[in-house]
Amino acid sequence: MRFPYLVVALLLSSLPVFAQEKDDASDFQFHTPENWRGEVIHLPPGFAKDLEWNGVESIKFAPGMFQPDSESFFSYLLVFRLAADDDISEKAVSEQILVYYQGLAKAVMGGKGKAVDTGAFSFEMAKAEADADTNPTAAKDAEVSYWVGTLNWVEPFATQKQQALRIEV
Repeated sequence: MRFPYLVVALLLSSLPVFAQEKDDASDFQFHTPENWRGEVIHLPPGFAKDLEWNGVESIKFAPGMFQPDSESFFSYLLVFRLAADDDISEKAVSEQILVYYQGLAKAVMGGKGKAVDTGAFSFEMAKAEADADTNPTAAKDAEVSYWVGTLNWVEPFATQKQQALRIEV
């Protein structure tokens, strides 16, 4: 069985992200294969108003993102460009990722007329060693932390079933 996979990048920025238009990807670009599609939204998103981060989310979905039989089911790249004063300590990252996915599941399932117990969701994360290929060359002088974790939740889009989502931050 394939393990769903997500990479999350957290970038702190002192740029005025709040003055940007909703569809503006700002000056940050990241590349994925041509057949990956994406979107940009402001943080906190409408589905997770309790999220304590402010900024912009850029997301790109693998072609089979919403197809349970696909090798790329629920695989995507998510970049949060956050305000410079947002907390990205290990504790805060763990808490905010859980808040984000609890809100996402509740909103999507609610839109389908279904309830979900988001209190049963859990996210365990631990610091990991990054290899030379993990850190972007543009960040070679930046402080980079690397964590891996597993989100246990109910995938709300296609299966509405329990899912263990591997997340690299």
